[in-house]
Amino acid sequence: MKKIKIRCNGHGRHVNEIDLDTALKRIRVLRSEASPFPDPIPDRIVLPCHECAEGRVILTRNIIKENM
Repeated sequence: MKKIKIRCNGHGRHVNEIDLDTALKRIRVLRSEASPFPDPIPDRIVLPCHECAEGRVILTRNIIKENM
């Protein structure tokens, strides 16, 4: 799939290159009852920043759909 560049929300606002294929294959943890017809694209995916320990990279469904 495609790689996209997104900034983390940490102090340094580091640019992270995210491969959408590997981000969508991560194990998902459900905190409520699962829908009988789940959407293959989650509402959001939160990944750790590659540069700093405090930052997180947040991928929303809209960002993923725009870059597929």
